[in-house]
Amino acid sequence: MAAGAGVMFLAWILTHLHVLAAGQDGLIRFVLSPVFALLVLLRGRRLPDVPRVSRGVVMVGAVAGLLSALAGVIAGIHQVEWIGVLLLGLACLWWLLPGRFARDAACAVFLLYWAHPLPAQVFGPLQLAMQHASVQGAEWFLHLFDTPVWADGMVLRKGSYIFEVPAWCSGMRSATTVFLLGLGLGLYRRVRWNVMGVLIVVALLQALGLNMLRLSVMVLLAPRLQDASAIGFLHDTAGMIVAASSVLLVLELWLWDRLMAHWAHRVMEPDVEAEVAKRSRPPFWAALNRHRWAIVVAPLTNAGAPLITAVISLVLIGIMPQPLKATGIALAFIAAALLAIEPEETA
Repeated sequence: MAAGAGVMFLAWILTHLHVLAAGQDGLIRFVLSPVFALLVLLRGRRLPDVPRVSRGVVMVGAVAGLLSALAGVIAGIHQVEWIGVLLLGLACLWWLLPGRFARDAACAVFLLYWAHPLPAQVFGPLQLAMQHASVQGAEWFLHLFDTPVWADGMVLRKGSYIFEVPAWCSGMRSATTVFLLGLGLGLYRRVRWNVMGVLIVVALLQALGLNMLRLSVMVLLAPRLQDASAIGFLHDTAGMIVAASSVLLVLELWLWDRLMAHWAHRVMEPDVEAEVAKRSRPPFWAALNRHRWAIVVAPLTNAGAPLITAVISLVLIGIMPQPLKATGIALAFIAAALLAIEPEETA
């Protein structure tokens, strides 16, 4: 049974290789999804005493997969056919493997789903939205540095220079990479779903921000670049954006693990020496130490209102501050926020 399921799955992959590898992100999807699916399926530290998936559930999954695959073949809908093949594979894994592999098998099949390209009705609008957001974001970023540029659809104009941003520069390849990395690493490391969702959203926003930065750098180098050279610059830096997005995602996941480990250590092992020293102080000095930020916060608690009023006024009259002034406003906001945060009292 296992051999038959494996042969069927490989045969489907080989006969639909042109579909799976289609698109600018085809190779990324086709490599990352199976690799992470295999890692999740082969990872250790499973619960030993987990009951096997019931035969009824396995049969329902197999029948649903068979019907879905046949419907996809008859209707010519590759997504439905792919889902059917995956359901059949999942049913076979549940039938063959011990119960402790059931959850990992479902996660691995879920990762394999993303090896297939999204429908054009979904991928097209997403790519167009990222392309438009990249152009608008690059215009806003350049305005912060007082650079005369404006966005006209999918084109950035700077004086006599016109830079068209093609669809393959929308950032979808970076977004696909960080999405699969975030999903694969999260499932492999057993990260909670809510944390993994936040991590993926942050990674996607970072990929979009890096693409905006790439377009901004292209416009800033406009006097030295011709139109063809600008397109070459975008093409040459595409790999750098993917690599930078991936590195940032891995660093953030590492920092999250360190933060959780530090928090768990503090909860399990409180600082006894600090607690004793705090309790040994006289009441006045203990209160002063506990509320030491109040000396600075008290006169500045209303600092946020004038800053917000100033920013709203600048937006309404359409004036963009110079880079130095914009930096000063940002620093003022940060200072007001830091001063307004009162440290939590420890019991």
